[in-house]
Amino acid sequence: MGLKPPSKPESEWQVTYNVHDDYAGRGIGNAMVGVAINLARWLGIKTLTAHTEKGNFASNHILRKNGFVIQSEIMIEWPEHRGGQKEVHEWVIEL
Repeated sequence: MGLKPPSKPESEWQVTYNVHDDYAGRGIGNAMVGVAINLARWLGIKTLTAHTEKGNFASNHILRKNGFVIQSEIMIEWPEHRGGQKEVHEWVIEL
């Protein structure tokens, strides 16, 4: 789990997380996103974003459950071992 600072002045902070397949379905991703939101609030961050592959139903569910909403669908560079450039959901939450 991490909070990635804005790369440009007009950008928002981004929450990132990853759960190994062996530990999926145990609430770990949900807990990590909850911690990231609480940390962001503590730091005074007003808006968080996140990106998920459109077909990643588990991660999409986690973000929705924690109050994020889909802002747009965009093309981004994705790690090469995950297939390279992808169309993803861009999620946002106002804190």
